[in-house]
Amino acid sequence: MPPRKIKREVLNETIETQPAKKSKVTVSHPSHCTTPGVVLTLGGGDVGQLGLGDNVMERKKPALVDIPEKTVQIIAGGMHTVCLTEKGKIYTFGCNDEGALGRDTSEEGSEYVPGVVDFHFRVVQISAGDSHTAALTDDGKVFAWGTFRVSLFI
Repeated sequence: MPPRKIKREVLNETIETQPAKKSKVTVSHPSHCTTPGVVLTLGGGDVGQLGLGDNVMERKKPALVDIPEKTVQIIAGGMHTVCLTEKGKIYTFGCNDEGALGRDTSEEGSEYVPGVVDFHFRVVQISAGDSHTAALTDDGKVFAWGTFRVSLFI
């Protein structure tokens, strides 16, 4: 049986079109991503926010960031980057002032490459700001680390 034609009026013109084929779309992540994939980066990276190592300060063309799992969400903070994988792990890179990366970067140059945050929860969504990162877990808990710009010591 041939598909029936649908008439639509657009700006006082009648156009005959075929109805769209129905397709099943599965949203696998609350951030509305549908297909996990790789991370590409470009731009300035003077404090490691490109994730390409301490010898790459700028990229004019996209470069692949080495994250061992498929990524479903990427967030850029003020000077750091946060990636969420399909398995619910968090990878961070960039400036770790005020603890924004949520991981140990005492080894020289470790902030310039992606490193996993040692987090014992499955994360479903991430957020970042100037010097902080936040994570929403699959059981509804929210965790945040770092600070907003300047720590206050009283």
